[in-house]
Amino acid sequence: MSIYTSRLESLLLPALTDPSFVQPLNLYAATTNPLNPAQTYALSIAHAAWETCEVLEQMLETGQWPKFVADTLRPTMDKFDLIVGKVIHPMLTAFKRDLLASLSRNDGISPPSGKVVGLPSVPVPSMGPPPVPVNKEYGTSKITKEPSERGQVRQLAVPPCFQHFASRVDAGRRVLEMIAGPCQDDGEGWITGVLVPVIWKGICVAVHKDLAGGARPPSPAAVSKALQSVSKEKDSLPTVVHSPSLGGVTAKLTSSLSILPSRSASRPPSPTRGMKYDTRTLALIALEGLIKRMLGNLVPPPSGEPVTEENITEHLAREALHEALESLESLRVVSAAMCSPSPSARMLSALRRVRDEVDDVNEEALDDAIEDMNSVILFTMLINQANTVLPSDIRLKAPHETCGRGAAEYDRIVMNGFSTAEEWAKRVAVGIKSDIERVMGEIKEHGCGDGVGAEWVKCVGVALDARVQVRVQT
Repeated sequence: MSIYTSRLESLLLPALTDPSFVQPLNLYAATTNPLNPAQTYALSIAHAAWETCEVLEQMLETGQWPKFVADTLRPTMDKFDLIVGKVIHPMLTAFKRDLLASLSRNDGISPPSGKVVGLPSVPVPSMGPPPVPVNKEYGTSKITKEPSERGQVRQLAVPPCFQHFASRVDAGRRVLEMIAGPCQDDGEGWITGVLVPVIWKGICVAVHKDLAGGARPPSPAAVSKALQSVSKEKDSLPTVVHSPSLGGVTAKLTSSLSILPSRSASRPPSPTRGMKYDTRTLALIALEGLIKRMLGNLVPPPSGEPVTEENITEHLAREALHEALESLESLRVVSAAMCSPSPSARMLSALRRVRDEVDDVNEEALDDAIEDMNSVILFTMLINQANTVLPSDIRLKAPHETCGRGAAEYDRIVMNGFSTAEEWAKRVAVGIKSDIERVMGEIKEHGCGDGVGAEWVKCVGVALDARVQVRVQT
């Protein structure tokens, strides 16, 4: 085995010293192989080392071999792991860095042909039952209308903020299949290590960035073509004839128009009416669809089996990725609720139910989403929503301002990931608490304590109590 590992290291050395090995992966939708020859060769050696080490590990787990055999093989198995790490970790690190950089570019893609590079659209997930009117402090009407599926949009275009990321999704899927696919449980851990930070970055982009703008203006050629089509339609309008017998009413009559109905010239069916989404919810729907397209079935959901030493790596990877996807789905549900009819009253009732642990079968999806999503992200969304409806001279400070940090420092320290942000949630909430009390006092002085802005500020206060037990005196 020592001779074998030495041989693998000697075969791997030329590939690692090749300048093309450290080149970025070719993450464009048109490519069939995102790896160059040096990367492909090094990956084949790493897979051979991983497979050998995995076979030895499974052999030792049977318990049929004396202890000295495991002690003798362990240094050799560590060398196999080292060979794998020299290839896999640099490639996955570069891959993750490219995906995160693409999420930071929200200017969209506008090629000369006008065709969006990457995925033009993503499927729409189920949005749950429609909201029901609120008639109590945290109760809802018992009469609900059955949702209609007719006319629901099944595909939505990828918004500009995620078009750069969308152009890398299919190639990214091939990268994960090539690098991590053959490596079973270890591969699932590698995929989780890439996609969880990508999901978090996408959530931060959707919540913090200005997503309304950013799309590139149309090219002069596209504008000229559109003007020509408008002029042609204007020239082809039917002749208008004034008929005195109609009492001054103008009628449009052409030779192709008949008063009598005709089966051959029947009116085409009306287009289906689609659901309307706000910019943030549309971005979250797109992100969820793109992540699931890239992931596919490479990492199955948690099986629910008891955790043992044999499956702990598999369990941790699947649980971490499942929780990240669940947080993204919860954020999408809450974002849609914040733009539903009577959003402030609905959100305030839901937050009070979560705080008081009251169940409502009609709003179970929203209540679960509030409980599952990241606390700091929830606070930030509610603060941003409150500032959009408050009077111009009254505003809640951003979380980084209440923490006494700059925006860049706040992103680097607090918004560094799911677990880091959740650890900081209570400290962030303490800073927001005093700011809410200040704003509520200013609202009462203005005499608008019963307005929509005051309801959103109350939502922030109730959210602090519901998620991190920081009570606000209002």
